[in-house]
Amino acid sequence: MPLARLRAALPAAALSLLLLTGCTATDDGVTPASDADTSASVSTMPITSTPSVDAAATSRAAASSLAASSSAAQSSRAAASSSSGAAESRAAEGSRSAEPAAPAAPADVEGDVVTVESISDGDTLRVTLGEVSTRVRLLNIDTPETHHPSKPVECMGPEATAALKSMISPGDTVVLRYDRRLYDRYDRLLAGVYADGVLLNAEMARLGYGEPAVFDGNDRFLPEVEAAWEQARANGVGRFSGECGTAAEPIPEAAPAPAPEAAPAAGDAGPVSGADSVCPDSHPVKANDNSGIYHMPGQQHYGKTNARHCYASASAAQAGGYRAARR
Repeated sequence: MPLARLRAALPAAALSLLLLTGCTATDDGVTPASDADTSASVSTMPITSTPSVDAAATSRAAASSLAASSSAAQSSRAAASSSSGAAESRAAEGSRSAEPAAPAAPADVEGDVVTVESISDGDTLRVTLGEVSTRVRLLNIDTPETHHPSKPVECMGPEATAALKSMISPGDTVVLRYDRRLYDRYDRLLAGVYADGVLLNAEMARLGYGEPAVFDGNDRFLPEVEAAWEQARANGVGRFSGECGTAAEPIPEAAPAPAPEAAPAAGDAGPVSGADSVCPDSHPVKANDNSGIYHMPGQQHYGKTNARHCYASASAAQAGGYRAARR
């Protein structure tokens, strides 16, 4: 090193040496400290960090604080994420619980809710009841026959079937309500059939197809049916239309009066017996003991009624305690 540079560096080196050895500068110059002074200085001076040590410590503290802050931030984000996930889970569960449940059968409906399978005629249908195919007979009405095993198709029978088919179809839901006796001799379930709250038994009577009838004492729906039947009569519809050639409920009339003659003796007013289901010409009115009904010549069941009790007139039959046949 050149001498000039060495001389220039000596003061700085001396100052550094003084600082390291504990010497202090005075106004007169710099004097080296004694061993005792140095020892005292070393023993009494507080140990302080140098700027480089302080900077390193500060840096490490800052790094530690930053790491702690970062860790806290990560924990906060994790907690927020967990809370958000839980909230989303609860929201999803709430959404699922808000979805409508499968519809249950109405608990307040009287009777049985069934599904229509088919319509046989104006007063008979087949339904699914408890997964079992069941024949149902409409109570308190009797419509003209179309599928009876021992009877021909009757006038207005097809029209009655078409009328019931216009009210309900296969797949429709109806309600069955019952009376005292549940089944007839053909093992058909006896019921009032309701579609949308309307009693179909009465509607068939209102159209003039369902004549009022009582089966085995079941008369629960008879008042509604009879009222509807009277409406049909007043409106001249169905079997009251005259299309079948005879009125649905012919008014009984006496047989043509014989030539004027002396009044019959008292005994002649009573019944006489015929032969082979044929009443004598003088007593053409047939009375059925089992049903309590009398039949006039030309009525529907006249030919099938036995001739054990024959009357000269309707009034005589009525006097004997019989009532007129409806058809």
